[in-house]
Amino acid sequence: MRIGFDAKRLFKNFTGLGNYSRTLVSNLNSHFPDQSYFLYTPDYQENIRTKEYLEQSNIHIRTPRQNNRLLWRTKGVMQDIAEDGLDIYHGLSNEIPFRGSNTSTKFVVTIHDLIFKHYPQTYKLTDRTIYNTKFKYACKQADHIIAVSEHTRQDIVALYGIAPKKISVVHQSCNTKFFSNDKVVKPVYLPNQYLLYVGSVIERKNLLGIIEALSHLKDSEKIPLVVVGSGKSYLKKVLQRIKELKLQELIIFKNDIRDIEELKGLYQHAQMMIYPSFYEGFGIPIIESLLCETPVITSKTSALPEAAGPGAHYINPKQTQEIAEGIRLLQTDVSYRNELVSKGKKYVMNEFHPSVTSDKLMKLYLDLLQCH
Repeated sequence: MRIGFDAKRLFKNFTGLGNYSRTLVSNLNSHFPDQSYFLYTPDYQENIRTKEYLEQSNIHIRTPRQNNRLLWRTKGVMQDIAEDGLDIYHGLSNEIPFRGSNTSTKFVVTIHDLIFKHYPQTYKLTDRTIYNTKFKYACKQADHIIAVSEHTRQDIVALYGIAPKKISVVHQSCNTKFFSNDKVVKPVYLPNQYLLYVGSVIERKNLLGIIEALSHLKDSEKIPLVVVGSGKSYLKKVLQRIKELKLQELIIFKNDIRDIEELKGLYQHAQMMIYPSFYEGFGIPIIESLLCETPVITSKTSALPEAAGPGAHYINPKQTQEIAEGIRLLQTDVSYRNELVSKGKKYVMNEFHPSVTSDKLMKLYLDLLQCH
């Protein structure tokens, strides 16, 4: 089979959508190395995260020709897709090119979330308009849609009027290094005990909820919070509130993580990972934490229960007292903590292991070709 991917974010984005793209292609190639993969990208550079895609004989990189650069991802790429004789073209980040009607290639698109529909106030009007146009076109014109969670699938049906049978849920996995049981040496800058937050410092992800929760704890119950992530305007609000609550000495910001090994070490040595987001399309930090046998506190909203299953202590993200009580419970109840770790890791291994997600995706591709 000849399978192509919109690989712009695989090569140029090193957070959520880029991680999804790299993990999906890498896992497919590991489990189905006899297939041919084509990566379509405006340009690329070799680094520690992209090197593997440039060294495989069955992975082919395609970039625009000099006379075909303008609007290449939305239109010009169709010429390359035809010349490469693709069976499947998979848009990995909510969009596909204007395909026309004269092609035998089947088009698949992954829709990650429709957050801009639920939290429009956090997006510029121009961005919302562009996203809505791209997402709606992709959902209408793709031969099949992949939703990264059941919650996102329901959103696509409700907000775009797509038939449920056109949408399959294929959960995303995470970097394969998290599935190894290898222990990572504790980074020297970490305190003896600490809470962990991993994610962008933006309003929707609710870091302020954790800060407020810390203020509810007794001094004897407080331990440092390590924040892995960066932000802009919302970060300023967080820093101001930390100052008002006199918690400066407890909060450690770390936004220069070198590699997966360092991140894995942060998870492994944390007392717990707290992810009190108001809304998520999935929740990769949750499965990373559970694979590292670190219990999770997260919200009982959106797709987060799909990511955590039985491996989390659930809270209402609007109730900071609930977050505080969760912290206190996981610090003191060893039996409950161990139960969450055991159930959580088993759930993640069964649901999100690379072999599981890759098999499901390859079956979807094959079924799509056989049905048309």
